[in-house]
Amino acid sequence: MHIEVEGVVVKGAGRGAGMGFPTANIALDPLINIRSGVYAVEVRFDGYRFGGVANVGTHPTVGESPVRLLEVHLFGFGGDLYGKTIHVRFITRLRDECRFDDTDRLREAVAEDIARAKIVCGCAL
Repeated sequence: MHIEVEGVVVKGAGRGAGMGFPTANIALDPLINIRSGVYAVEVRFDGYRFGGVANVGTHPTVGESPVRLLEVHLFGFGGDLYGKTIHVRFITRLRDECRFDDTDRLREAVAEDIARAKIVCGCAL
């Protein structure tokens, strides 16, 4: 997989942070041809590089968005990225985006996605 996206981090709804998984949100250009789903990614900005997990889609569990979004959780990062341009390189697709029965099940799935992505990115302890 050799897809890379660059974009400016914008303010999201804060749902990821509320579940313990803060995300950097980028509005996706509709012309970007990437399938909705969850991915292991590498993120670069300001000379830094982080592994992460990303969701591309409309987040159907918490209120379907009318446009596809790119939401990225960076491993080990706790700073503020609002307004920064980040580069996201998609390493591998982990699963389809899907609707969960409740946010507890979504939180469990995200934790599993993070564990798998850390292995793929070489970030697992």
